Amino acid sequence: MQAYMRSAHLLIICLLLSSFTGCVGNSENNDDLISEIEDLTEQNEDLNERLANQTEQNEDLNERLTNQTENNDILLSQIVNLAEQIDILNEQIQNGTVDNSELQSQIENLTAQL
Repeated sequence: MQAYMRSAHLLIICLLLSSFTGCVGNSENNDDLISEIEDLTEQNEDLNERLANQTEQNEDLNERLTNQTENNDILLSQIVNLAEQIDILNEQIQNGTVDNSELQSQIENLTAQL
């Protein structure tokens, strides 16, 4: 009977040790997974920071573009006004209503401004 008890105890000890064997191996895998998760988290934070910087740069460029468009509108308006003045002066020259040399001088000045 004593041999039978020894065998039973030995079987129980083997079963207990075999269940812990899987836990020990998982601990190393868990450490690897935790390390990989930490690396990915750090990469994600870096990408979020780069995205925030890129978004800020895009907003700055959009503001500059808006300002440039407004400046272009002002310049176009000035060009249209100058062109209208030149047309009026050309009509006056053709009609002979004003001294031609004075009008020619004004046209040259306006053309230079363009």
